[in-house]
Amino acid sequence: MQSGAASQTVQPRSESVADQAAHSAAGGRQDRAATVAAASGDDAQAYGKYLAMLGLLILVLMGAVDFANRLLSPWVHEPEAKAEIADVLLAGGNYGFFDLNIDIRGIRRAQIAQMTKTPELIVLGASHWQEAHAGLMPGIDYFNGHVHRDYYDDHMAMVELLLVAGRLPKTLAITIRDSTFARVDARTDFLWLPFIPEFRMMEERLDLPRRPWWQDYWKQPVIDLFSLPTAVAHLQRLMAAEQVPGPNVPAPSDGLDVLMADGSILWSREHAAGYTPERTKALSLGMAADVRDRAPDIDPLAVESIERLLALLQREGVDVILVHPPFNPQFYDAVAGSAYAEGLAAVAALTQRLAADYDTRTAGSFDPRDVGCVASMYIDSEHGNPTCLGLLLQQVRAQIKP
Repeated sequence: MQSGAASQTVQPRSESVADQAAHSAAGGRQDRAATVAAASGDDAQAYGKYLAMLGLLILVLMGAVDFANRLLSPWVHEPEAKAEIADVLLAGGNYGFFDLNIDIRGIRRAQIAQMTKTPELIVLGASHWQEAHAGLMPGIDYFNGHVHRDYYDDHMAMVELLLVAGRLPKTLAITIRDSTFARVDARTDFLWLPFIPEFRMMEERLDLPRRPWWQDYWKQPVIDLFSLPTAVAHLQRLMAAEQVPGPNVPAPSDGLDVLMADGSILWSREHAAGYTPERTKALSLGMAADVRDRAPDIDPLAVESIERLLALLQREGVDVILVHPPFNPQFYDAVAGSAYAEGLAAVAALTQRLAADYDTRTAGSFDPRDVGCVASMYIDSEHGNPTCLGLLLQQVRAQIKP
């Protein structure tokens, strides 16, 4: 006999048409999302590969430009090339360049390290001295240690090199010019940077306050190394040249400026022909107009650095002569009565005070009339020819102790 309650079977609920459509749409969205995600992943991967290829191409191009600049201008970038140049000069030869855009400090570093004897007189200073050859100082073993656009850092670095090499001379002529005491942030060039290692050593030797490292960050040579226009310009000049840079060229040369064994330079005939009186006057008056309202900067730290350097040289028994290179009279007259002229007077007064405090003597003058130089002896506002420099060196000679 069956129980009174009938058993019931639960049937699954049939999906409505609307439910089926909703599920289908959801599945479609998931499929599309998966497809988009896959495509996005593929795109990201492809973009990553593109960036990697682009980065590799940039590195290859930078490497090629770096190689080209080192190959085409080794006297700027390659220590080995500078050492080879120094070898040639120390053997009594010369070295020709397209122009004087060279690392003259690197060459001086190598020259001093390889010197086999100590000169009697060494001149330290900027390119004001560049044409002052040994023939202007007969009877004296003389070395022209000029660098392009010097500052107090350069005097410190050169003395460090001479001291370490055991080549401090009997007499050292140290140039004091308008920009000798300029602060780093007041300078408009980067030419002084190659001597930073030696400057830092002398800074420590003299127990000077440490100059912030970021002021001496060597960025410009890196920029030059990776400059494609620079590499192209070097290549074009090389391909068009009748003479190429190298050792022991005819001096003077038609197309090459020549660095001589005594440290001086000899202009190419091409460059010398361009130094006309008209050009010289225009450059002199243009420079005067540019600087009239700006007095030369005198950084107290620079003054202290030179003071301690002079004290060191005094202890080492070196006879020091502080020298002012004379300006072109066209320039000097054009700045008369200006803030710049007042600044020059301040530098000159400081030089006399240093000479008195450290038992040194002085020679030369910013005023060309005190030396005997006239406008025809200049190639611009401040660079005198051998005739003017011979007159200046006569004053230096008169101050050398017997």
